[in-house]
Formats: sequence, structure tokens, C-alpha cells
Amino acid sequence: MDAEMIEHWNDDAANYGDIITDELASFRVEAWRKLFREKMTTQTDRVLDFGCGPGFLSIVAATLGYRVTGIDSSPEMLKLAEKNALTLGDRAQNIEWRELDVTEIGDAFLPASFDVILSRNVTWTLRDPSRTYRDCYRLLKPSGKLFIFDANWNLPLFDTELRAETERRYRLCMERYGDAFESKTPIKAELDVKKLPLSSVRRPQWDEQILRDCGFRSIEVIPDITPELWDDKEKLLYGATPLFGVFAAK
Repeated sequence: MDAEMIEHWNDDAANYGDIITDELASFRVEAWRKLFREKMTTQTDRVLDFGCGPGFLSIVAATLGYRVTGIDSSPEMLKLAEKNALTLGDRAQNIEWRELDVTEIGDAFLPASFDVILSRNVTWTLRDPSRTYRDCYRLLKPSGKLFIFDANWNLPLFDTELRAETERRYRLCMERYGDAFESKTPIKAELDVKKLPLSSVRRPQWDEQILRDCGFRSIEVIPDITPELWDDKEKLLYGATPLFGVFAAK
């Protein structure tokens, strides 16, 4: 496991947990449910959520009756996920939480174990994202699907115009809302995001090519899936690097 990464997300768990708590009490739950209904196959039963954090996508999937395995390397994130899942009542039993690094999924599960594998805001953190996509291909059942939701979060560090636009949006967000989802407690284990392999890469073009190389036969890319999933504050703050969706079928 990546000790630096685990320490960082343990430090950020409380802040990220507050964000997820707000999401679970908002319009976003039904918006994501609608998206899942559109993209999941009728045969979907078992779902893997890698890098599940405080459990938002796992919980949304469980509300639709799927059997979900949510994995994360951060024990503090998983504590919050288990707490958040209590809102499901009996359906909380549909989720198995496991403390597991994404780099270990290839050995932790049998081939063809899942109908759908999904993640949100995780791929950008990976030291070897190509390997993870290969592992996902192996773990999916025939005709299984991989859903990746992510953004070019760190690309402004390498693109002058994009940096200026993100800084402009940040200033407007602070003027209008008074905060920008930043942690109220110090994060001791700061990541050097410039060293992460995808920070300077333009996506989802990269994802589409790698997924084809892995063997995925059908890939749908939505460059911006935020219109129905984000509120006005998120659209203002993050609009220069919107969340994209990649839906790949084995």
C-alpha cells in the first residue's frame, strides 16, 4: 500500500466526509440514481466501487438493489462510509466495506467477479493507472462495464491559460460563497501532485486509449457530465475542469 497516500486521505477524511454528507442529503442522490439506471445493464448484480471514500457511490448503488463492495485504503474514510450507510437501513447489508488498496484488487478478487466496476475522483491519484484498468478488465464478467468519473484536476498546474481560469473561478467562488470546499483542519501529509503520472495528461482522451488497449470493446465518453450532477457552486469553482464520465464495456 502507498503509505503517503493513505496518510493524506486519512488527514482529509473529515473534510471530505462533510462534503459527502451534504451530497447524500441533496438532489445529487437521485441524479446519480438516474445516471446509474441509464448505464447499468438489467443483469447488473455485483458492483465494485474502488476508492469509495465516505461511500457516496456505493450507497447510491445499494439503493438500487445492487450488491456492492466498497474498497478504500484509508481506514478513516471507511469509518465514515460505514456511518453514512446507516441511512440505508436494511439495505446497508447490501454493502461490504473492505480496507484495500486499489493496487491489490487484482489479487483480492477472482476474475469475472463483478458486473460493474466504478469509481469517482480516484484515477488521478493512482501511481499506475494503466495497471488498475487492466485489473478492472480481468475482474469484470463478460459484457461487464467500467464506469470512471474523474476530471483534469491538476492540469492547471501545467497549462497557463487553464490556471488563470481556475484562479478566476476560485476568486469568484470565495466572493460569492465564502469558501471553496477547503479543509478546515491542516493536512499534514500533503501530496506532491506534480509527481502523479496523470496530472499533466489531458483526459478523458488518455483513458479512452488505454481502455481500448486493455481490450474494452465499446467505450462511451461524456466530456462533461456535470449539468445534472453539480450545483451552481461546483459549476463555478470547478467548471474549467468538469467531471467527465467514461463508460467502457468488456
